[in-house]
Amino acid sequence: MNQNKPNEEIDFWEAVEKNNIIQLKKHKKQLILQKNNSNQTLLHFACIKRAKIEILKLLIKKINVNAKDLFNKTALHYACEKKPTKPILTLLVKQGANVNAEDNERHLPLHIICTRKRITDKELALVISPETNINAQDKDHKTPLHYACEYKLRWEIVDQLIKRGAKIDLPDVSVRLPLHFCCQNGSDLQIIDILTKTPEAINAKDALGRSPLHLASIYGMSYEATKLLIERGAVVNAKDAAKKTALHYECEFGNRKNVIELFLEKGAVPNPKDGNGMTPLIILFEKRELSDTPRILIENGADLFAQDQNSLNCLHHACRNKIQPQILNMIIEKGIDVNSPDALGKTPLHHICETYPEPEALKLLIQKGANVNSQDAHLQTPLHYLCLSSSSRELFTILLDSGADLSLADSKKETPLHYSCKKSGSKPILELFLTYQGDIYSTDQDNKTLLHVACEYGIDIDTMDFLILQGISIDARDKKNQTPLHYACQHNGDLSFKTIQFLFERGAKINTQDLDGKTPLHCVCEQNPNFEIVSFLIQNNADINIKTNENKFPLHFACEKSAHANVLNLLTNAETMNALDSNHQTPLTYACIARAELDVFQFLVQKGADVNTKNFYHHSPLHFLCLNRASIEIVQLFIKSGANVEQKDHYLRSPLHFACKNNGDQKVINFLIQSGANIHSKDYYNKTPLCYAAENVDFDIVRLLLSYDSTLYGLDFDSLDPKISKLIQTHYSVIADFQNLLSSNLQTNITCKCKNGIISLHSHILHCRFCDLSLPNNELVFETIKSKLDLVCNQHSIEEATDFFMFVYSGFVDLYNPEKGVKAVSQFVNQLGFDSSWINRKKGRKNLLKDLNLFRSSCSIQFYRSMFGSLSKNQRFDVVDDSTGKSLKTLTELVQFFYLDQISSDLSNQTLYELADVKDIFQLNMFSNLSYQLEEFHFFNKKK
Repeated sequence: MNQNKPNEEIDFWEAVEKNNIIQLKKHKKQLILQKNNSNQTLLHFACIKRAKIEILKLLIKKINVNAKDLFNKTALHYACEKKPTKPILTLLVKQGANVNAEDNERHLPLHIICTRKRITDKELALVISPETNINAQDKDHKTPLHYACEYKLRWEIVDQLIKRGAKIDLPDVSVRLPLHFCCQNGSDLQIIDILTKTPEAINAKDALGRSPLHLASIYGMSYEATKLLIERGAVVNAKDAAKKTALHYECEFGNRKNVIELFLEKGAVPNPKDGNGMTPLIILFEKRELSDTPRILIENGADLFAQDQNSLNCLHHACRNKIQPQILNMIIEKGIDVNSPDALGKTPLHHICETYPEPEALKLLIQKGANVNSQDAHLQTPLHYLCLSSSSRELFTILLDSGADLSLADSKKETPLHYSCKKSGSKPILELFLTYQGDIYSTDQDNKTLLHVACEYGIDIDTMDFLILQGISIDARDKKNQTPLHYACQHNGDLSFKTIQFLFERGAKINTQDLDGKTPLHCVCEQNPNFEIVSFLIQNNADINIKTNENKFPLHFACEKSAHANVLNLLTNAETMNALDSNHQTPLTYACIARAELDVFQFLVQKGADVNTKNFYHHSPLHFLCLNRASIEIVQLFIKSGANVEQKDHYLRSPLHFACKNNGDQKVINFLIQSGANIHSKDYYNKTPLCYAAENVDFDIVRLLLSYDSTLYGLDFDSLDPKISKLIQTHYSVIADFQNLLSSNLQTNITCKCKNGIISLHSHILHCRFCDLSLPNNELVFETIKSKLDLVCNQHSIEEATDFFMFVYSGFVDLYNPEKGVKAVSQFVNQLGFDSSWINRKKGRKNLLKDLNLFRSSCSIQFYRSMFGSLSKNQRFDVVDDSTGKSLKTLTELVQFFYLDQISSDLSNQTLYELADVKDIFQLNMFSNLSYQLEEFHFFNKKK
């Protein structure tokens, strides 16, 4: 017995994937309705999953075989893509599958099937009809023949395409022909034979100027195929856009002896230079593992003395790349100068020492006459370079035994001993140098000793200890009067703390000042104010009260580096906290400049930092906070600690100017204004904060400043962004209109809107303009409304006053400072004789209609938002329509109840009601200039 119910739901996609034909047959009437998110039918899906032929036969009877998904692909596209088989292709084509259908990439099924390596010529024939454009080009201008060559299909497939009319000289978007792809992918010799029968294709160049022969050398096409290309007319000396020939590329990538010999035999020039001046021979010596190819090139006329654009010859390149000694010997035997300099004055010996040479190669160069004391453009010898690249005593011994001079200094008067002290583990090398009479006491042009250098580079303690034991003074001064301890304190490496401890234990003076007045403690605070190091120095009597020549204490430097509060605590006392340096800046000022964290400012303020100090330009710390867009918490801390928000700098700019000029946080700007910052203040250039915000096209800040009735003084509307200019001008136009409305005779601005004759104040255009701007509390509007309260209550009916109240109320909904607006509305409601306690309750606003009871007016968008903006779509209510007695339970029903007039929009009512967020509904522009009339109803909260 069939247990399945008629309305049984099944997963059609799973049924197709599992080849469950029974389930599919049982629900075959529903097959045509099934589509996934990609708009694919079950037939698409069956081809993707390679379903059994029986499944496809069932689906194809119910589903359009040429239906397209989001990618414009048909089932045939997917059948060709997913390991095509003859039965599936035959079925689709016989059922009318369009072999000329294009997908979004303009691929025909033929393009796609030509990417499958194992297709047969019979399968290929199935997707070609007499009407098929065999040369159809996709978005990359590739034809099916391009793909057949790119994916290395069998030569029979390529041959069949050509016999059916495929052109071999059509370029793709990169100007590549099918032959280019064959040479790039190492296709069979038979395909090369087929494609080279047309002479025009053989030397065709792609977008990089490369011919098929170039690509054959780059990608290592077989010798036989390369030879066939040349025999068919490929030009062996053709240059691409980089001025490289096929011989260049063979030497760079292939380095095959037989191919290089073939090129030379067919007339390849042995010494062409590419765009960098490199010859094929020079390129060969860029490789470390070489066969007999250099000899072949040299015997065929390659110029050993040729130089690239940096004056590097073959021997230079060979030494740079650690070429085998026997190859080096062959080059030298050919007569090349072993001491030839490059553009920087480096000889082959310099280059080989720079790259950590083999001992045999180093000995060979010296035996062939290399000068061990030759100096380059910076007066560096091979020994200088070896000190940085190697720690091998054997290599140093070879140079020293060959006469290398340890006293030769470079352009900075640094000897090889200085270079050795730049690298850890140099103690054995220094010991070796001493046996060859190296001067351990030598100094460079800055009068730095070896110990200075060792501390500067943060090398190992053993080497430093060795230098001190040799008699180098631990308190030696360089030209800046800095000791090794100064250098150790400036180093940020892992060994810096251990080095500082070591030097102190060896007796280093801790409060020595350099020529700038800096002690080691200053250096630590300036470079790396680490708690462990600072604490160690202070515990060992480092003086925190020593000032530099610029009157800076260590605390100044630490604040400038955004040191943590625990570090600052070590450096703080009454003398340092508010000390002014030469720029009249305190540690607190530097912390503001450095954008320190809140806890740092809390610490400094708690310790008595002056928040109103001024530098030479009269910048206060608050100026820098606003300049650097500090957080609201930091700004609040400063202002609550007494920071003057009206402090003017040298150019009469206040912190508010800085905040608006630098796209500051709205919360910060609003807090500055609420704290007394003058928004009308003009700087030296007659610019107000609004001018800077408008110039920066910062809509949010402009709106905020407008909400406080910022003056238009200094604004150049012609130079402003048009949208900003329109926003500002519209704002003040609305203010003027609203003021005129309130100052005129109230009776001239009211019209009879409701069916029972109650008069309603309403001006559609003005009303919507005012509300759409979402104006926060504006002083001008606020004061004007207050001045009209008595007039409204005394001269007009309670109904008119209520209508006026609703009009006023709608303008105070979205306030940055809602308390002020609520105060005005509360005062108005009290004058009307109503209970205004609901105004001060957040939930009480939902009881507005219950309390007023007389509300019959055209409500504004803002009023709706005030009532329902915080409510979720699914929130439940009890709302009773008195006229019908119907209880409205959901927000959607409530919105539908309000909606009585036509909507000037293409959106249907249902679409409108289904929007997820009611806030979005009430903010849509399509509500502009619409009238909403409400029937009397009672509005109660549903109590849980």
